[in-house]
Amino acid sequence: MAKGRVIRRKVKEYEEEVINQETGEVEKRLVRVWDEYEKSLDKNFVKVFDAFTKDLLLDEEISGKAIRLLFYIASILEYDKDTFYLSPSEVAKELNVHRITVQKWIKILLKKRIILKTERRNWYKVNPYCIYKGIVSKEVVKTV
Repeated sequence: MAKGRVIRRKVKEYEEEVINQETGEVEKRLVRVWDEYEKSLDKNFVKVFDAFTKDLLLDEEISGKAIRLLFYIASILEYDKDTFYLSPSEVAKELNVHRITVQKWIKILLKKRIILKTERRNWYKVNPYCIYKGIVSKEVVKTV
């Protein structure tokens, strides 16, 4: 996982009186308290690409129907992984629909190439040009 950049934020600023050890005089010194934290890049975000979003909303087979499965898939994706396991029976229980409905949605997402089949049963790959969870780089985005 790539690290983000360190951000410094001033939390408070105040003056304090200190005794100068050489002169014995009381001097005022400005004190600034900083809060440092690492700004994470791309952490816990699922990327849905802009051009794909418009297509998604205009597609009647997906909007209001298979989009539920797509959002479910987005929620189960592991960070920087494009493959996922999908059991129609488990998804049907989670989404409170029939297993046959889930199978229809899977077929629609496959037909639209939003998800792709793998060689293993019930394992799929998300098309990184549509949706991805993780850091998108040239190594991740390949021709599908």
